[in-house]
Amino acid sequence: MPLLIIPVLVVLALVALIPLALVQRYRMGTARQRAKGWLAVINIVGFALSAAMFLVTAALTSIWVPGALTYTAGGLGIGCVLGMAGLWLTRWEPNPGGLYYTPNRWLVLGRQALVTGDGPAARSGAPRSRSPAIGF
Repeated sequence: MPLLIIPVLVVLALVALIPLALVQRYRMGTARQRAKGWLAVINIVGFALSAAMFLVTAALTSIWVPGALTYTAGGLGIGCVLGMAGLWLTRWEPNPGGLYYTPNRWLVLGRQALVTGDGPAARSGAPRSRSPAIGF
């Protein structure tokens, strides 16, 4: 009988550690970091390739779903505007040792709330998918 309690205690311990993990995620997200040029180049190239594949796929999808490319381009544009706002709200600190940045605390908190809270759709009462393939 005591062996059956061990998995339950492990699960309860993991659930109890979730708030600590959320606090640590917030602390790391708002910490001062050094900007690395090579990492920025990788991010820009990766974003360009990803956005191009995304738009090509949306163009192909628009054959079957009218307006898919329009909505995809609109969402991509809004995302780019939000990203530029995030860069603008970030505190940049040029030092002799390099360029440092500190992300905006409100943006980090908002991002974390969206990720951990399942987004605004979870609280808005929006209907969920009832697809039989998903199972609910």
